[in-house]
Amino acid sequence: MPASTPSLQELRQQLDNALRAPAPAAPAPAAPAGAQDFCTLWPTAKPILQAVAGIIGFIPGVGAGAGPVLNALVTVGDQVFDATCKK
Repeated sequence: MPASTPSLQELRQQLDNALRAPAPAAPAPAAPAGAQDFCTLWPTAKPILQAVAGIIGFIPGVGAGAGPVLNALVTVGDQVFDATCKK
């Protein structure tokens, strides 16, 4: 066995020591930046979504489902904006 290769007993001791060591602390969660991004983005995105919802209604097959979904998205976006952005 080469001199640099640890024995099984040495490896076992290293493993035991590692298992006894305290686990590293988890990093603190970062403050959510998404709320601020949403507050600056929503006033620009809302009219675009409303326009797409109006146009997509004319596409056969897709418009019947996608139009109401986009309108619901705009409604939810307004509710989130009112609850989190206006102070």
